[in-house]
Amino acid sequence: MLRWSLLPLMAVLVGCYSLRPAGSTVTEGSRMAFDLNDAGRVAMTERIGPEILQLEGRVLSTQNGEYTLSVRTVKFVRGAEQVWAGERVQLSKEHVGTAWERRFSPGRTAALAGITVAAVAVFFLTREFVLGGD
Repeated sequence: MLRWSLLPLMAVLVGCYSLRPAGSTVTEGSRMAFDLNDAGRVAMTERIGPEILQLEGRVLSTQNGEYTLSVRTVKFVRGAEQVWAGERVQLSKEHVGTAWERRFSPGRTAALAGITVAAVAVFFLTREFVLGGD
């Protein structure tokens, strides 16, 4: 029963994140996603594979007109998605259509925590539990 009572806490700790346009700001160490333009898709075909839509990961460096990423997710044009283990990929700034920054969303996290608390409360209120032992 203790692990069920920790469910709302876990929901808050995990949190909800969203991708928001980063504009021209790309900071080393931040978690970002980069939509590739047509030239970027062609350039990445040899290194990663065909039909790459987006690369998401941690920005390791921004030098000489290139981003070096520790890639976590690769999204494809047809909707498929691959999870990577942080492999390094260099991406030319000229191959980026839109840059997105992954940010913590307090509103979504609060909504998730509220729904989780309500679900746990409904679960316990609709069942009879013997507390105490007598």
